[in-house]
Amino acid sequence: MRYKVVQSHFNRTDSVFSALAAKLDSFGQQRYEALKPLVVGKDITSLQQHVQNGLFSYTELTLYFLYRMRLYETDPEKTLHALISLAPDALEQAAWCDQHRSKEKRKHLLFGMPLLIKDNIGVEGTATTAGAAILKE
Repeated sequence: MRYKVVQSHFNRTDSVFSALAAKLDSFGQQRYEALKPLVVGKDITSLQQHVQNGLFSYTELTLYFLYRMRLYETDPEKTLHALISLAPDALEQAAWCDQHRSKEKRKHLLFGMPLLIKDNIGVEGTATTAGAAILKE
């Protein structure tokens, strides 16, 4: 017996990305492919060094991961249904980090790094559902 991956009735992945669609489209496949060897499999120290060297910004890094998540989560053959929401201000936070990067004397290693947080951890402004559709509202 073979199972078919279907879109969730409770959480449509395409709606998760709809607010960012225009920005992700303008980021584009070409920039995604250009950044891939600089990002995939790299540790945070390397990513911070790439930002320091001007190879990409925190905003571009955030766009890279959002683009990658959309690429996998909207493909019915690859989706894990792992995303229920995205921080609506993720790109604004990344832009703030870009603006303040040189002003921060001692940055934490995670400064500017996009984070994906499981939905059983409370984060202001996001639903803490632990994957249960009934807790979404």
